[in-house]
Amino acid sequence: MTTAGETRYDVWVALGRRIPASASVSTTNVLLSHVSNRPEAYDLSRPYGTPDYILLSSREVGGVRASLLTSFARHEYRLVGSGFDEFYLFARGAETPETTPALRRLGLETPPNGRLCPGLPGARRASSRI
Repeated sequence: MTTAGETRYDVWVALGRRIPASASVSTTNVLLSHVSNRPEAYDLSRPYGTPDYILLSSREVGGVRASLLTSFARHEYRLVGSGFDEFYLFARGAETPETTPALRRLGLETPPNGRLCPGLPGARRASSRI
């Protein structure tokens, strides 16, 4: 493994350790096996509820963008940590100033009208991110 690969892996492991063992977590397909020992671990590409944590790799966001936009529009999540400009860990709770820039880097910012589509119930207004 290269030095960059080792650093990338170390960053991912450090973020994974921040997720309590009893917490529910939704993540991308490649990362799912690393959190599957939790009682509730979900693949973001399948229907899921409201997890305590969302763990993302920016390399995989494209395939689950719609479900992530819905989750971030309907529920508040705060950025817990990120690293290697690839891994992002969000937890349920009030947003922090770091949340909006992270969502922007991932291409997951809520549209200005606060709706993902005209009839989507429960979508938050984008102004709550400012």
